[in-house]
Amino acid sequence: MLYIFIILLIVLAALFIWRRAGSKRAGRPAERQDGLTSLNNRDSSEFGPSFSSRSVASEAGHVDASSNSAAPVIEEDGPPTVMIVDDQTAIRMLLREVFELEGLRVFEFSHGKSAIETLQQKRVDYILLDLKMPDMDGIEVLTAIRAYNRTVDVAMITAYGDPLKLDAARKLGVTTFFTKPFEIDDVKQSVLARLNG
Repeated sequence: MLYIFIILLIVLAALFIWRRAGSKRAGRPAERQDGLTSLNNRDSSEFGPSFSSRSVASEAGHVDASSNSAAPVIEEDGPPTVMIVDDQTAIRMLLREVFELEGLRVFEFSHGKSAIETLQQKRVDYILLDLKMPDMDGIEVLTAIRAYNRTVDVAMITAYGDPLKLDAARKLGVTTFFTKPFEIDDVKQSVLARLNG
C-alpha cells in the first residue's frame, strides 16, 4: 500500500510539473510569492464547477476593518479558496493538484508564518493544517489563525496522535482530523462538502 502511495505521488508530481510547464507556454503563469501558489491570473471560466462566492465579512468571519487587532481583509471574488500548510512537499503538491482540478484556488505553505500573513490579506475558506512542522507546530499556527479569524474551517493533518495537541485543536474549533497516510478522496470529499454546505 505504501509503494502505491509513493508511486501515486511521483505520478502526480510529474503531472503537476507538466501542467505548470504547459500553462507557462500558454501565457497563464501561476503567481508565486514566498511559498505561495495561487491561480489569480486565470480566467474564472477555467475553474470547472460553479461555486457561489461567500460574503467575506459575514460568513468568512474576518476581522472588521475598524478593528485594531489586524489589517482588513482584501475581498476577492472567485472560487472558494483552500490553504494547505504542511512541511512535506509531496503532500502539498498532491492536495493542490486535487483541489485545482475541482476548480478551487489553492494557497500552499511549508511553514506557518507565511500562512498567517496571507490569511490576513486574502480570503481563505478552508485550511488544511499539519500538526507537526519545524518552525511552528500546528497548534501555534492555529492559535494565531484564531486570533485573527475565529470561523474559518480548519482540518488538522497528523501522523502523530498526541492526545494533548488533538484536544487543544478541538478547543480551537477543529472538528476534522486526517491521519497520515490518508485517503486523498476522503480529504477531497470532506473539504468540498464543507465548502458547498
